[in-house]
Amino acid sequence: MDNNHLVGLTANDPLFARLPSGVQLFLDGQTPKPGTPPAVSVCDRTPQVRDEIMRRLEADDCAAVDSAELASVGYLHLLSHLMTTLQADDFDGLTGLRELFLVDSQLTTLPDGVFDGLTSLRHMQLTVNRLTALPAGVFDGLTSLQELWLWDNQLSALPDGVFDRLTSLQTLVLEDDQLTELPDGVFDRLTSLQGLTLSSNLAGELPAGLFDRLASLESLHLGDNQLTTLPDGVFDGLTNLRDISVYRNQLTTLPAGVFDDLTSLYELRLYNNQLSALPAGVFDELASLRYLGLSSNQLSTLPDGLFDGLTSLQELWLWDNQLSALPDGVFDGLTSLQELGLRGNLLTKLPDGVFDGLTSLQWLDLRGNLLTELPDGVFDGLTSLQGLDLDDNQLTTLPKGLFHGLTSLRELYLHSNQLSALPAGVFDGLTSLQGLGLRGNLLTELPYGVFDGLTSLARLFLDDNQLTTLPKGLFHGLTSLQWLHLHRNQLRDLPPGVFDGLTSLQWLELHGNHLVGLTANDPLFAGLPSGVGLSLGGQTEAPEVVSEGGYGLKPWLLYELIRLGQEQRDNAGSDQGI
Repeated sequence: MDNNHLVGLTANDPLFARLPSGVQLFLDGQTPKPGTPPAVSVCDRTPQVRDEIMRRLEADDCAAVDSAELASVGYLHLLSHLMTTLQADDFDGLTGLRELFLVDSQLTTLPDGVFDGLTSLRHMQLTVNRLTALPAGVFDGLTSLQELWLWDNQLSALPDGVFDRLTSLQTLVLEDDQLTELPDGVFDRLTSLQGLTLSSNLAGELPAGLFDRLASLESLHLGDNQLTTLPDGVFDGLTNLRDISVYRNQLTTLPAGVFDDLTSLYELRLYNNQLSALPAGVFDELASLRYLGLSSNQLSTLPDGLFDGLTSLQELWLWDNQLSALPDGVFDGLTSLQELGLRGNLLTKLPDGVFDGLTSLQWLDLRGNLLTELPDGVFDGLTSLQGLDLDDNQLTTLPKGLFHGLTSLRELYLHSNQLSALPAGVFDGLTSLQGLGLRGNLLTELPYGVFDGLTSLARLFLDDNQLTTLPKGLFHGLTSLQWLHLHRNQLRDLPPGVFDGLTSLQWLELHGNHLVGLTANDPLFAGLPSGVGLSLGGQTEAPEVVSEGGYGLKPWLLYELIRLGQEQRDNAGSDQGI
Protein backbone atom coordinates (compact mmCIF):
# COMPACT_ATOMS: atom_id res chain seq x y z
CA MET A 1 0.00 0.00 0.00
CA ASP A 2 3.03 2.27 -0.24
CA ASN A 3 3.14 5.27 -2.60
CA ASN A 4 -0.56 6.18 -2.38
CA HIS A 5 -2.33 9.16 -0.81
CA LEU A 6 -3.14 7.50 2.53
CA VAL A 7 -1.61 10.27 4.59
CA GLY A 8 -1.55 9.52 8.31
CA LEU A 9 -2.24 5.82 7.94
CA THR A 10 -0.18 3.78 10.40
CA ALA A 11 0.29 0.12 11.30
CA ASN A 12 -1.86 0.69 14.43
CA ASP A 13 -4.95 1.69 12.43
CA PRO A 14 -8.09 -0.44 13.19
CA LEU A 15 -8.10 -1.39 9.49
CA PHE A 16 -5.32 -3.86 10.21
CA ALA A 17 -6.59 -5.21 13.54
CA ARG A 18 -7.70 -8.58 12.13
CA LEU A 19 -4.66 -9.27 9.97
CA PRO A 20 -2.55 -12.32 10.92
CA SER A 21 0.25 -11.78 13.43
CA GLY A 22 3.56 -10.99 11.78
CA VAL A 23 2.15 -9.70 8.50
CA GLN A 24 4.40 -7.13 6.79
CA LEU A 25 2.88 -3.75 5.98
CA PHE A 26 4.35 -1.35 3.42
CA LEU A 27 2.99 2.11 4.03
CA ASP A 28 5.89 4.36 3.01
CA GLY A 29 5.68 7.12 0.45
CA GLN A 30 2.11 8.29 1.06
CA THR A 31 1.47 11.71 -0.45
CA PRO A 32 -1.43 14.12 -0.07
CA LYS A 33 -3.74 14.73 -2.99
CA PRO A 34 -2.46 17.55 -5.22
CA GLY A 35 -3.74 20.96 -4.22
CA THR A 36 -4.09 20.17 -0.53
CA PRO A 37 -2.49 22.98 1.52
CA PRO A 38 0.07 21.85 4.10
CA ALA A 39 -0.74 22.09 7.78
CA VAL A 40 2.11 24.59 8.17
CA SER A 41 2.78 26.96 5.30
CA VAL A 42 6.31 26.89 3.91
CA CYS A 43 6.33 30.67 4.33
CA ASP A 44 6.01 30.34 8.13
CA ARG A 45 9.08 28.13 8.62
CA THR A 46 12.59 29.07 9.70
CA PRO A 47 13.98 31.18 6.82
CA GLN A 48 16.85 28.81 6.01
CA VAL A 49 14.47 25.83 5.94
CA ARG A 50 11.97 27.75 3.82
CA ASP A 51 14.62 28.79 1.31
CA GLU A 52 16.06 25.27 0.98
CA ILE A 53 12.59 23.80 0.38
CA MET A 54 11.94 26.40 -2.30
CA ARG A 55 15.30 25.71 -3.91
CA ARG A 56 14.62 21.98 -4.06
CA LEU A 57 11.17 22.57 -5.58
CA GLU A 58 12.46 25.29 -7.91
CA ALA A 59 9.43 27.31 -6.77
CA ASP A 60 8.98 31.06 -6.49
CA ASP A 61 5.93 31.46 -4.23
CA CYS A 62 6.16 29.79 -0.82
CA ALA A 63 2.43 30.33 -0.24
CA ALA A 64 1.59 28.27 -3.31
CA VAL A 65 3.45 25.11 -2.25
CA ASP A 66 0.90 22.36 -1.60
CA SER A 67 1.15 19.21 0.49
CA ALA A 68 1.92 16.94 -2.47
CA GLU A 69 4.85 19.10 -3.53
CA LEU A 70 6.13 19.18 0.03
CA ALA A 71 5.93 15.39 0.28
CA SER A 72 7.96 15.07 -2.94
CA VAL A 73 11.10 16.73 -1.46
CA GLY A 74 13.76 14.03 -1.06
CA TYR A 75 16.79 16.02 0.14
CA LEU A 76 17.40 19.05 2.36
CA HIS A 77 20.95 20.31 2.89
CA LEU A 78 20.97 23.14 5.42
CA LEU A 79 24.51 24.45 5.76
CA SER A 80 24.19 27.87 7.34
CA HIS A 81 26.13 29.38 10.20
CA LEU A 82 23.36 31.99 10.47
CA MET A 83 20.78 29.45 11.63
CA THR A 84 20.48 29.60 15.42
CA THR A 85 17.13 27.89 16.07
CA LEU A 86 14.59 25.58 14.52
CA GLN A 87 10.81 25.50 14.88
CA ALA A 88 9.07 22.28 15.90
CA ASP A 89 7.07 22.21 12.63
CA ASP A 90 9.90 23.14 10.23
CA PHE A 91 9.88 19.69 8.61
CA ASP A 92 6.15 19.05 8.85
CA GLY A 93 4.75 17.33 5.77
CA LEU A 94 8.13 16.21 4.37
CA THR A 95 7.04 12.59 4.35
CA GLY A 96 9.23 11.68 1.37
CA LEU A 97 12.41 13.18 2.82
CA ARG A 98 15.29 10.69 2.60
CA GLU A 99 18.31 12.83 3.47
CA LEU A 100 18.56 15.74 5.93
CA PHE A 101 21.75 17.71 6.60
CA LEU A 102 21.86 20.31 9.40
CA VAL A 103 25.54 21.24 9.24
CA ASP A 104 27.74 24.11 10.42
CA SER A 105 25.01 26.07 12.16
CA GLN A 106 24.69 27.75 15.56
CA LEU A 107 22.05 25.32 16.84
CA THR A 108 22.35 24.62 20.57
CA THR A 109 19.05 22.72 21.03
CA LEU A 110 16.45 20.86 19.00
CA PRO A 111 12.69 21.37 19.56
CA ASP A 112 10.67 18.42 20.85
CA GLY A 113 9.13 16.51 17.95
CA VAL A 114 11.11 18.39 15.29
CA PHE A 115 11.69 15.19 13.27
CA ASP A 116 8.25 13.63 13.83
CA GLY A 117 6.71 12.26 10.64
CA LEU A 118 9.99 11.81 8.74
CA THR A 119 9.30 8.13 8.28
CA SER A 120 11.20 7.89 4.99
CA LEU A 121 14.40 9.47 6.31
CA ARG A 122 17.47 7.31 5.67
CA HIS A 123 20.44 9.62 6.30
CA MET A 124 20.74 12.47 8.83
CA GLN A 125 23.72 14.68 9.60
CA LEU A 126 23.65 16.99 12.63
CA THR A 127 27.36 17.84 12.44
CA VAL A 128 29.51 20.86 13.30
CA ASN A 129 26.80 22.48 15.39
CA ARG A 130 26.69 23.57 19.03
CA LEU A 131 24.17 21.10 20.38
CA THR A 132 24.57 20.71 24.14
CA ALA A 133 21.75 18.22 24.69
CA LEU A 134 19.30 16.01 22.82
CA PRO A 135 15.61 15.93 23.79
CA ALA A 136 14.37 12.53 24.96
CA GLY A 137 12.57 10.83 22.08
CA VAL A 138 13.92 13.24 19.45
CA PHE A 139 14.63 10.35 17.05
CA ASP A 140 11.71 8.08 17.99
CA GLY A 141 9.80 8.36 14.72
CA LEU A 142 12.78 7.77 12.44
CA THR A 143 12.13 4.08 11.94
CA SER A 144 13.80 4.00 8.51
CA LEU A 145 16.96 5.88 9.52
CA GLN A 146 20.14 4.07 8.51
CA GLU A 147 22.86 6.70 9.15
CA LEU A 148 23.03 9.26 11.96
CA TRP A 149 26.01 11.62 12.20
CA LEU A 150 26.29 13.76 15.34
CA TRP A 151 30.01 14.62 15.34
CA ASP A 152 31.52 17.94 16.40
CA ASN A 153 28.86 19.13 18.83
CA GLN A 154 29.03 19.91 22.54
CA LEU A 155 27.10 16.95 23.89
CA SER A 156 28.35 15.95 27.34
CA ALA A 157 25.68 13.27 27.93
CA LEU A 158 23.06 11.23 26.11
CA PRO A 159 19.48 10.71 27.36
CA ASP A 160 18.48 7.19 28.35
CA GLY A 161 16.87 5.41 25.42
CA VAL A 162 17.66 8.17 22.93
CA PHE A 163 18.41 5.63 20.17
CA ASP A 164 15.94 2.89 21.20
CA ARG A 165 13.55 3.29 18.24
CA LEU A 166 16.27 3.39 15.57
CA THR A 167 16.01 -0.30 14.75
CA SER A 168 17.18 0.22 11.13
CA LEU A 169 20.27 2.24 12.06
CA GLN A 170 23.51 0.95 10.52
CA THR A 171 25.94 3.84 11.17
CA LEU A 172 26.16 6.04 14.27
CA VAL A 173 28.87 8.71 14.53
CA LEU A 174 29.33 10.53 17.85
CA GLU A 175 32.88 11.72 17.20
CA ASP A 176 34.39 14.93 18.55
CA ASP A 177 31.61 15.71 20.99
CA GLN A 178 32.28 16.14 24.70
CA LEU A 179 30.80 12.93 26.04
CA THR A 180 32.19 12.08 29.47
CA GLU A 181 30.11 8.96 30.03
CA LEU A 182 27.69 6.66 28.24
CA PRO A 183 24.44 5.39 29.81
CA ASP A 184 24.10 1.66 30.43
CA GLY A 185 22.25 0.04 27.56
CA VAL A 186 22.32 3.15 25.36
CA PHE A 187 23.05 1.03 22.28
CA ASP A 188 21.10 -2.10 23.23
CA ARG A 189 18.28 -1.70 20.68
CA LEU A 190 20.59 -0.97 17.74
CA THR A 191 20.62 -4.54 16.53
CA SER A 192 21.32 -3.54 12.91
CA LEU A 193 24.27 -1.29 13.77
CA GLN A 194 27.40 -1.95 11.69
CA GLY A 195 29.54 1.13 12.38
CA LEU A 196 29.92 2.98 15.71
CA THR A 197 32.28 5.93 16.18
CA LEU A 198 32.89 7.40 19.64
CA SER A 199 36.32 8.91 18.96
CA SER A 200 37.56 12.25 20.29
CA ASN A 201 35.36 12.50 23.36
CA LEU A 202 36.17 12.66 27.08
CA ALA A 203 35.07 9.20 28.17
CA GLY A 204 37.16 7.82 31.03
CA GLU A 205 35.55 4.38 31.16
CA LEU A 206 33.15 2.11 29.31
CA PRO A 207 30.18 0.47 31.07
CA ALA A 208 30.42 -3.30 31.21
CA GLY A 209 28.21 -4.82 28.54
CA LEU A 210 28.04 -1.58 26.52
CA PHE A 211 28.36 -3.44 23.20
CA ASP A 212 26.75 -6.76 24.17
CA ARG A 213 23.73 -6.46 21.85
CA LEU A 214 25.64 -5.22 18.80
CA ALA A 215 26.11 -8.57 17.09
CA SER A 216 26.13 -6.95 13.62
CA LEU A 217 28.87 -4.44 14.46
CA GLU A 218 31.75 -4.36 11.96
CA SER A 219 33.60 -1.13 12.86
CA LEU A 220 34.18 0.37 16.33
CA HIS A 221 36.17 3.54 16.93
CA LEU A 222 37.06 4.55 20.50
CA GLY A 223 40.22 6.53 19.81
CA ASP A 224 41.24 9.80 21.41
CA ASN A 225 39.32 9.47 24.67
CA GLN A 226 40.59 9.17 28.25
CA LEU A 227 40.15 5.44 28.75
CA THR A 228 42.51 3.99 31.35
CA THR A 229 41.15 0.42 31.28
CA LEU A 230 38.91 -1.84 29.22
CA PRO A 231 36.31 -3.91 31.11
CA ASP A 232 36.70 -7.68 31.01
CA GLY A 233 34.63 -9.08 28.15
CA VAL A 234 33.88 -5.64 26.70
CA PHE A 235 34.18 -7.01 23.14
CA ASP A 236 32.68 -10.44 23.77
CA GLY A 237 30.26 -11.57 21.12
CA LEU A 238 31.40 -9.10 18.46
CA THR A 239 32.23 -11.87 16.03
CA ASN A 240 31.57 -9.70 12.96
CA LEU A 241 33.87 -6.89 14.04
CA ARG A 242 36.44 -6.02 11.33
CA ASP A 243 38.03 -2.84 12.63
CA ILE A 244 38.61 -1.54 16.17
CA SER A 245 40.47 1.61 17.19
CA VAL A 246 41.45 2.41 20.78
CA TYR A 247 44.35 4.72 19.95
CA ARG A 248 45.28 7.89 21.87
CA ASN A 249 43.84 6.84 25.21
CA GLN A 250 45.57 6.21 28.54
CA LEU A 251 45.50 2.42 28.64
CA THR A 252 48.24 0.93 30.81
CA THR A 253 47.18 -2.73 30.57
CA LEU A 254 44.92 -4.99 28.54
CA PRO A 255 42.73 -7.70 30.11
CA ALA A 256 43.77 -11.22 29.19
CA GLY A 257 41.46 -12.56 26.51
CA VAL A 258 39.99 -9.14 25.71
CA PHE A 259 40.15 -9.84 21.96
CA ASP A 260 39.40 -13.56 22.01
CA ASP A 261 35.97 -13.35 20.35
CA LEU A 262 37.13 -11.07 17.52
CA THR A 263 37.78 -13.86 15.07
CA SER A 264 36.86 -11.67 12.05
CA LEU A 265 39.03 -8.70 13.06
CA TYR A 266 41.17 -7.17 10.29
CA GLU A 267 42.54 -4.01 11.94
CA LEU A 268 43.47 -3.27 15.58
CA ARG A 269 44.81 0.17 16.52
CA LEU A 270 46.29 0.51 20.02
CA TYR A 271 48.94 3.15 19.37
CA ASN A 272 49.52 6.23 21.56
CA ASN A 273 48.57 4.65 24.86
CA GLN A 274 50.66 3.90 27.95
CA LEU A 275 50.95 0.14 27.61
CA SER A 276 54.09 -1.08 29.36
CA ALA A 277 53.41 -4.81 28.87
CA LEU A 278 51.12 -7.11 26.91
CA PRO A 279 49.52 -10.30 28.27
CA ALA A 280 50.87 -13.51 26.77
CA GLY A 281 48.48 -14.79 24.11
CA VAL A 282 46.50 -11.57 23.90
CA PHE A 283 46.39 -11.80 20.09
CA ASP A 284 46.14 -15.59 19.82
CA GLU A 285 42.63 -15.74 18.34
CA LEU A 286 43.10 -13.01 15.74
CA ALA A 287 43.85 -15.26 12.79
CA SER A 288 42.22 -12.79 10.36
CA LEU A 289 44.18 -9.74 11.58
CA ARG A 290 45.90 -7.72 8.85
CA TYR A 291 46.93 -4.52 10.67
CA LEU A 292 48.27 -4.21 14.24
CA GLY A 293 49.31 -0.79 15.55
CA LEU A 294 51.22 -0.71 18.86
CA SER A 295 53.38 2.37 18.27
CA SER A 296 53.96 5.10 20.85
CA ASN A 297 53.44 3.03 23.97
CA GLN A 298 55.90 2.14 26.71
CA LEU A 299 56.61 -1.47 25.81
CA SER A 300 60.03 -2.62 27.01
CA THR A 301 59.63 -6.33 26.23
CA LEU A 302 57.47 -8.59 24.09
CA PRO A 303 56.24 -11.96 25.40
CA ASP A 304 57.51 -15.05 23.61
CA GLY A 305 55.09 -16.11 20.91
CA LEU A 306 53.15 -12.84 21.05
CA PHE A 307 52.44 -12.84 17.31
CA ASP A 308 52.13 -16.61 16.84
CA GLY A 309 49.23 -17.52 14.62
CA LEU A 310 48.85 -14.10 12.98
CA THR A 311 49.31 -15.66 9.57
CA SER A 312 47.21 -12.99 7.81
CA LEU A 313 49.07 -10.01 9.34
CA GLN A 314 50.31 -7.54 6.71
CA GLU A 315 51.32 -4.51 8.82
CA LEU A 316 52.92 -4.49 12.28
CA TRP A 317 53.88 -1.17 13.84
CA LEU A 318 55.98 -0.99 17.03
CA TRP A 319 57.46 2.52 16.57
CA ASP A 320 58.46 4.65 19.54
CA ASN A 321 58.40 2.13 22.36
CA GLN A 322 61.21 1.19 24.75
CA LEU A 323 62.17 -2.19 23.33
CA SER A 324 65.81 -3.00 24.07
CA ALA A 325 65.73 -6.55 22.68
CA LEU A 326 63.58 -8.81 20.52
CA PRO A 327 62.81 -12.41 21.55
CA ASP A 328 64.20 -15.12 19.30
CA GLY A 329 61.62 -16.09 16.73
CA VAL A 330 59.31 -13.20 17.62
CA PHE A 331 58.21 -12.81 13.98
CA ASP A 332 58.19 -16.50 13.06
CA GLY A 333 55.20 -17.49 10.99
CA LEU A 334 54.29 -13.98 9.80
CA THR A 335 54.45 -15.12 6.20
CA SER A 336 51.98 -12.43 4.99
CA LEU A 337 53.78 -9.50 6.69
CA GLN A 338 54.51 -6.64 4.27
CA GLU A 339 55.44 -3.73 6.58
CA LEU A 340 57.32 -3.92 9.89
CA GLY A 341 58.02 -0.76 11.88
CA LEU A 342 60.56 -0.86 14.75
CA ARG A 343 61.64 2.78 14.59
CA GLY A 344 62.46 4.75 17.72
CA ASN A 345 63.19 1.95 20.18
CA LEU A 346 66.30 1.09 22.20
CA LEU A 347 67.48 -1.95 20.24
CA THR A 348 71.25 -2.47 20.50
CA LYS A 349 71.37 -5.70 18.48
CA LEU A 350 69.21 -8.03 16.45
CA PRO A 351 68.96 -11.78 17.06
CA ASP A 352 70.33 -14.03 14.33
CA GLY A 353 67.57 -14.98 11.93
CA VAL A 354 65.06 -12.59 13.47
CA PHE A 355 63.55 -11.84 10.05
CA ASP A 356 63.78 -15.38 8.65
CA GLY A 357 60.69 -16.45 6.79
CA LEU A 358 59.33 -12.93 6.16
CA THR A 359 59.23 -13.61 2.45
CA SER A 360 56.41 -11.08 1.82
CA LEU A 361 58.10 -8.19 3.68
CA GLN A 362 58.30 -5.02 1.57
CA TRP A 363 59.26 -2.34 4.12
CA LEU A 364 61.45 -2.66 7.22
CA ASP A 365 62.00 0.38 9.44
CA LEU A 366 64.76 0.16 12.08
CA ARG A 367 65.49 3.88 12.20
CA GLY A 368 66.36 5.62 15.46
CA ASN A 369 67.59 2.66 17.52
CA LEU A 370 70.99 2.01 19.13
CA LEU A 371 72.27 -0.67 16.76
CA THR A 372 76.08 -0.82 16.62
CA GLU A 373 76.32 -3.85 14.33
CA LEU A 374 74.17 -6.16 12.24
CA PRO A 375 74.50 -9.95 12.13
CA ASP A 376 75.74 -11.57 8.92
CA GLY A 377 72.77 -12.67 6.87
CA VAL A 378 70.20 -10.87 9.00
CA PHE A 379 68.33 -9.80 5.85
CA ASP A 380 68.80 -13.05 3.93
CA GLY A 381 65.66 -14.28 2.24
CA LEU A 382 63.85 -10.92 2.21
CA THR A 383 63.42 -11.17 -1.53
CA SER A 384 60.32 -8.93 -1.58
CA LEU A 385 61.91 -6.10 0.44
CA GLN A 386 61.60 -2.71 -1.28
CA GLY A 387 62.52 -0.31 1.54
CA LEU A 388 65.07 -0.62 4.38
CA ASP A 389 65.59 2.27 6.82
CA LEU A 390 68.61 2.07 9.16
CA ASP A 391 69.00 5.83 9.70
CA ASP A 392 70.02 7.26 13.07
CA ASN A 393 71.68 4.22 14.60
CA GLN A 394 75.29 3.74 15.73
CA LEU A 395 76.53 1.35 13.06
CA THR A 396 80.30 1.45 12.60
CA THR A 397 80.65 -1.32 9.99
CA LEU A 398 78.56 -3.31 7.56
CA PRO A 399 79.13 -7.01 6.79
CA LYS A 400 80.23 -7.41 3.17
CA GLY A 401 77.27 -9.52 2.07
CA LEU A 402 74.68 -7.77 4.21
CA PHE A 403 72.41 -6.77 1.33
CA HIS A 404 73.05 -9.67 -1.02
CA GLY A 405 69.87 -11.16 -2.41
CA LEU A 406 67.74 -8.04 -1.87
CA THR A 407 66.99 -7.84 -5.56
CA SER A 408 63.70 -5.96 -5.06
CA LEU A 409 65.20 -3.24 -2.81
CA ARG A 410 64.42 0.29 -4.03
CA GLU A 411 65.26 2.47 -1.02
CA LEU A 412 68.18 1.96 1.39
CA TYR A 413 68.80 4.54 4.12
CA LEU A 414 71.94 4.55 6.28
CA HIS A 415 71.99 8.26 7.20
CA SER A 416 73.44 9.43 10.52
CA ASN A 417 75.39 6.37 11.60
CA GLN A 418 79.11 6.09 12.39
CA LEU A 419 80.31 4.30 9.28
CA SER A 420 83.97 5.08 8.55
CA ALA A 421 84.32 2.67 5.61
CA LEU A 422 82.24 0.58 3.22
CA PRO A 423 83.21 -2.96 2.22
CA ALA A 424 83.95 -3.45 -1.48
CA GLY A 425 80.90 -4.92 -3.19
CA VAL A 426 78.56 -4.19 -0.30
CA PHE A 427 75.85 -2.99 -2.72
CA ASP A 428 76.42 -5.63 -5.38
CA GLY A 429 73.24 -7.04 -6.86
CA LEU A 430 70.95 -4.19 -5.82
CA THR A 431 69.81 -3.70 -9.39
CA SER A 432 66.42 -2.23 -8.38
CA LEU A 433 67.86 0.37 -5.98
CA GLN A 434 66.62 3.90 -6.65
CA GLY A 435 67.60 5.75 -3.47
CA LEU A 436 70.79 5.26 -1.38
CA GLY A 437 71.34 7.42 1.70
CA LEU A 438 74.77 7.61 3.39
CA ARG A 439 74.54 11.17 4.71
CA GLY A 440 76.05 12.07 8.09
CA ASN A 441 78.56 9.26 8.54
CA LEU A 442 82.37 9.27 8.98
CA LEU A 443 83.37 8.07 5.51
CA THR A 444 86.82 9.28 4.44
CA GLU A 445 87.05 7.28 1.22
CA LEU A 446 84.95 5.05 -1.02
CA PRO A 447 86.07 1.73 -2.53
CA TYR A 448 86.59 1.68 -6.29
CA GLY A 449 83.47 0.31 -7.98
CA VAL A 450 81.33 0.44 -4.84
CA PHE A 451 78.35 1.67 -6.89
CA ASP A 452 78.92 -0.57 -9.91
CA GLY A 453 75.78 -2.20 -11.21
CA LEU A 454 73.34 0.23 -9.56
CA THR A 455 71.78 0.99 -12.92
CA SER A 456 68.42 2.08 -11.43
CA LEU A 457 69.91 4.48 -8.85
CA ALA A 458 68.25 7.92 -9.05
CA ARG A 459 69.25 9.52 -5.71
CA LEU A 460 72.64 9.22 -3.98
CA PHE A 461 73.31 11.05 -0.71
CA LEU A 462 76.97 11.24 0.38
CA ASP A 463 76.83 14.65 2.05
CA ASP A 464 78.08 15.42 5.58
CA ASN A 465 80.90 12.86 5.54
CA GLN A 466 84.70 13.34 5.57
CA LEU A 467 85.53 12.40 1.98
CA THR A 468 88.76 14.00 0.74
CA THR A 469 88.73 12.59 -2.79
CA LEU A 470 86.73 10.31 -5.08
CA PRO A 471 88.00 7.32 -7.06
CA LYS A 472 88.16 7.75 -10.81
CA GLY A 473 85.11 6.21 -12.45
CA LEU A 474 83.17 6.10 -9.17
CA PHE A 475 79.89 7.03 -10.85
CA HIS A 476 80.39 5.20 -14.17
CA GLY A 477 77.28 3.35 -15.23
CA LEU A 478 74.88 5.38 -13.05
CA THR A 479 72.87 6.42 -16.07
CA SER A 480 69.64 6.84 -14.06
CA LEU A 481 71.15 9.12 -11.39
CA GLN A 482 69.22 12.38 -10.98
CA TRP A 483 70.39 13.75 -7.59
CA LEU A 484 73.98 13.55 -6.39
CA HIS A 485 74.74 15.11 -2.99
CA LEU A 486 78.43 15.52 -2.13
CA HIS A 487 78.21 18.74 -0.12
CA ARG A 488 79.82 19.36 3.27
CA ASN A 489 82.69 16.91 2.86
CA GLN A 490 86.47 17.56 2.78
CA LEU A 491 86.91 17.22 -0.98
CA ARG A 492 90.04 19.03 -2.25
CA ASP A 493 90.22 17.74 -5.81
CA LEU A 494 88.15 15.64 -8.18
CA PRO A 495 89.48 13.22 -10.82
CA PRO A 496 88.98 14.20 -14.47
CA GLY A 497 85.79 12.84 -15.95
CA VAL A 498 84.37 11.82 -12.58
CA PHE A 499 80.89 12.99 -13.61
CA ASP A 500 81.03 11.72 -17.20
CA GLY A 501 78.12 9.55 -18.23
CA LEU A 502 75.62 10.96 -15.73
CA THR A 503 73.19 11.61 -18.54
CA SER A 504 70.09 11.86 -16.33
CA LEU A 505 71.57 14.16 -13.66
CA GLN A 506 69.34 17.06 -12.58
CA TRP A 507 71.05 18.24 -9.39
CA LEU A 508 74.68 18.17 -8.22
CA GLU A 509 75.61 19.58 -4.80
CA LEU A 510 79.28 20.24 -4.07
CA HIS A 511 79.08 23.22 -1.72
CA GLY A 512 80.88 23.25 1.60
CA ASN A 513 84.05 21.47 0.44
CA HIS A 514 87.61 22.68 -0.25
CA LEU A 515 87.41 22.76 -4.04
CA VAL A 516 89.24 26.07 -4.37
CA GLY A 517 88.74 27.78 -7.68
CA LEU A 518 86.23 25.31 -9.06
CA THR A 519 83.74 27.05 -11.35
CA ALA A 520 80.75 26.06 -13.43
CA ASN A 521 82.93 26.28 -16.58
CA ASP A 522 85.34 23.61 -15.40
CA PRO A 523 85.78 20.71 -17.86
CA LEU A 524 84.63 18.41 -15.03
CA PHE A 525 81.08 19.51 -15.81
CA ALA A 526 81.34 19.47 -19.60
CA GLY A 527 79.46 16.21 -19.97
CA LEU A 528 76.56 17.10 -17.68
CA PRO A 529 73.10 17.45 -19.24
CA SER A 530 71.86 20.87 -20.22
CA GLY A 531 69.97 22.58 -17.39
CA VAL A 532 71.51 20.65 -14.50
CA GLY A 533 71.44 22.46 -11.14
CA LEU A 534 74.90 22.92 -9.63
CA SER A 535 75.75 24.18 -6.14
CA LEU A 536 79.39 25.16 -5.57
CA GLY A 537 79.26 27.72 -2.76
CA GLY A 538 80.96 27.64 0.63
CA GLN A 539 84.40 26.46 -0.49
CA THR A 540 87.54 27.48 1.38
CA GLU A 541 87.71 30.51 -0.88
CA ALA A 542 84.95 32.03 -2.95
CA PRO A 543 84.89 30.37 -6.37
CA GLU A 544 85.56 32.37 -9.49
CA VAL A 545 82.41 34.02 -10.80
CA VAL A 546 81.69 32.84 -14.31
CA SER A 547 79.46 33.93 -17.11
CA GLU A 548 76.10 32.21 -17.40
CA GLY A 549 76.99 30.48 -20.62
CA GLY A 550 79.13 27.62 -19.25
CA TYR A 551 78.03 24.17 -20.38
CA GLY A 552 74.31 24.90 -20.37
CA LEU A 553 74.03 25.30 -16.57
CA LYS A 554 70.87 26.93 -15.24
CA PRO A 555 70.93 30.77 -15.49
CA TRP A 556 70.25 31.23 -11.78
CA LEU A 557 73.69 29.74 -11.08
CA LEU A 558 75.42 33.06 -11.85
CA TYR A 559 73.41 34.77 -9.13
CA GLU A 560 74.08 31.84 -6.77
CA LEU A 561 77.86 32.12 -7.22
CA ILE A 562 77.91 35.90 -6.85
CA ARG A 563 75.74 35.73 -3.72
CA LEU A 564 77.87 33.05 -2.09
CA GLY A 565 81.06 34.88 -2.95
CA GLN A 566 79.71 38.07 -1.40
CA GLU A 567 78.68 36.15 1.75
CA GLN A 568 82.20 34.81 2.14
CA ARG A 569 83.75 38.26 1.74
CA ASP A 570 81.29 39.60 4.32
CA ASN A 571 82.11 36.76 6.71
CA ALA A 572 85.84 37.31 6.27
CA GLY A 573 85.41 40.99 7.05
CA SER A 574 83.38 40.16 10.15
CA ASP A 575 86.13 37.82 11.40
CA GLN A 576 88.59 40.67 11.20
CA GLY A 577 86.33 43.02 13.10
CA ILE A 578 85.49 45.19 10.09
